[in-house]
Amino acid sequence: MLLNHWLNHGPAWMTGRSSHRRVRPLKRRAGYSQSRSDQYAIASRIESLENRLVLSTISESAGMADFQVALATPSPQVVTVKYAVTGGTATGGGADFTLTNGMVTFNANETVKTVRFPIVNDTRDEADETIRITLSAPSNATLATLANSVINVTILDDDAPPRVSFSTTASTGSESVAAPKLTVALAAASGQIVTVPYTVSGGNATSGIDFTLANGSLTFAPGQTTQTIGLAILNDLRHEDAETIVVTLGTPTNALLGTNTTHTYTIQDNDAVSTLPQVTFVSATATATEPAAKTSVNLPAVQLSSAPAVGKNATVKYTVTGGSATSGSDFTLAAGTLTFTSTGSLTQVIPISLLPDSFDEADETVRITLSAPSNALLGAITTTTLTLQDDADAPPTVAFQVSTSTIKEAVKTASLIVTLAVASGQPVTVPYSVSGGSATGGGVDFTLASGTLTFAPGKTTATIPLTIVDDKLNELNETIQVTLGTPANATLGANVAHTLSIQDDDPLPKVGFKAATSSVSEKLGLDVIPVVLSAATSQTVTINYAVTTGGTASATDYALPAGTLTFAPGETTKNIFLSFVDDGAKESNETVKISLTMPDNATLGTVLHTATITDGGTLPSVTFVAATSSGSEAIGQANVAVALSAPTSKVVTINYSAGGTATSTDFSLPSNSVTFQPGETLKNIPITIFDDKRIDPKETILLTLAVPLNATLGVTKLHTFTIQDNDPLVGFD
Repeated sequence: MLLNHWLNHGPAWMTGRSSHRRVRPLKRRAGYSQSRSDQYAIASRIESLENRLVLSTISESAGMADFQVALATPSPQVVTVKYAVTGGTATGGGADFTLTNGMVTFNANETVKTVRFPIVNDTRDEADETIRITLSAPSNATLATLANSVINVTILDDDAPPRVSFSTTASTGSESVAAPKLTVALAAASGQIVTVPYTVSGGNATSGIDFTLANGSLTFAPGQTTQTIGLAILNDLRHEDAETIVVTLGTPTNALLGTNTTHTYTIQDNDAVSTLPQVTFVSATATATEPAAKTSVNLPAVQLSSAPAVGKNATVKYTVTGGSATSGSDFTLAAGTLTFTSTGSLTQVIPISLLPDSFDEADETVRITLSAPSNALLGAITTTTLTLQDDADAPPTVAFQVSTSTIKEAVKTASLIVTLAVASGQPVTVPYSVSGGSATGGGVDFTLASGTLTFAPGKTTATIPLTIVDDKLNELNETIQVTLGTPANATLGANVAHTLSIQDDDPLPKVGFKAATSSVSEKLGLDVIPVVLSAATSQTVTINYAVTTGGTASATDYALPAGTLTFAPGETTKNIFLSFVDDGAKESNETVKISLTMPDNATLGTVLHTATITDGGTLPSVTFVAATSSGSEAIGQANVAVALSAPTSKVVTINYSAGGTATSTDFSLPSNSVTFQPGETLKNIPITIFDDKRIDPKETILLTLAVPLNATLGVTKLHTFTIQDNDPLVGFD
């Protein structure tokens, strides 16, 4: 009888055939990976055993694994077989898995048995590991081929590799510490060998003189988390500044780089300074005049207090560290190093080249500083300042580029250019202000406040910006005069004033009758005929008018002498008053024709108007504009409007009376009548309201119109004004 086995399979069944017996494909368990060739496990009778090795893998995080042992055919007897872990790289006993040696027992007619065991999910990055399980010592059965009596289980690691970095980014040690160590650490122990290279990548210490460290590599054995890089510090017995060594980690194997990939080790000098000579400028200041041509002068001498030791040259660096002068324009001086030998002079000079210019400028300075001495110490004067005195260049003149310019009103912005005759080395300022012209500022024709222009050193042009108002009014061309004031670091040139002319681009307005016809009752006695401008203008507009031929009315029916209408700047409406005579006779409607001629500062619009005088008709009516109104007691005065339905040539008078719940302590009226002068159509009755500071209910004033003179009474002859009390209620809470 044949024994066989499968890993990570569920129940199996076999056919009863005597030759090859196929096992049903089994469902995969979580974490199990199986190749296509292992989807079916095949067992053969002992007479024709198949030499087949069953391999399987499982993720470390699966938690459990199992394998199956199978009989090729059912047996009526109890069958047993032992299994044991016989090899592999994984560690049992709860380290990577737990599986004790055991025995599988098949009861009568059973063909498949499953053995389950736990997999340990550790947190250590490691290589994939294997477990070898072997069947042995069957009872009432024989083993299959050797290959099918052994199974290898591979546990797939699922842990991320650890990160490797320096424990700290910096450390310090005395020059006398010969062998400091830089600690490199893994963030977590690894089950694999980890290596990481390192190199000296920077610092100002010199290899072979201040330290020795070759590039190399660290190796972490499995489970090891720290390693050190050993430096060798050379104690050179020379006083010097602290020096640094920068070491950088490279790309590791079986790990990732952490945060601290670079470490800076600082070597603190331990040598005495008392024996070193001092280096210093002999003076902290010097003066030179700006030359007419390029000239070289020496800065104050640099002096060493005593000769350096033989073979120990003293050096000191110098460089320009400040000042108001400009390198390349006022001077040239490259950074450099002075070297003092044991047998040479104790004094050296630094030459500086001075450059000429034609700028008027303030005196300028150059600051030079000594630094980084070697085999010497800095003395008392480490900085000297050279003052470059200007060679009396005349200040430039400042003026408008041109004295006049012109701009169209629609352009809306303008710039007046102010120039310096030559560039200056100093800031130049010049004030400006609007000093005249016919245009109106403050946003009417233009906007420009007084101000100051500033020319930075070297700059020769600046502009004064103006905003032009495109007012859509026809008007004369206008001017703005801007004048420069007293400049600083310059003198005034020729064009101290500029006149900008604003050219108007708006067309002349049209002047004409508002309507070509009108019709008025003879009884009204007056026709008010409006004449209008199509647009406002800033110029005075005049237009003549006169009665012309073609009308049917006789001269005894109306009165209108020829005349002239004058529109002041901004006015757009004027009226012609045509008076009628009510002759009492029954007659046909009559017409009067009026014409407009000879406009000034305008063009003609509708030039002919026909006024029709209708016979008979009715007088105009007088009425309140509204039947009611109201207001707070605190308003002081209210106006009640009374209207005439049409203008008339006669004076219209109407009386009114007052009533209502309000009394004389609540209001007063100036009179009891309203008078409309000829042509007027709207008047107000003013009511003075008294704020009595007393809590009152709402009170009313009832105004009633009486029968008018030269008019009729209209529909709304009553008006009620309600006084709203504004006094707060007072009482106990």
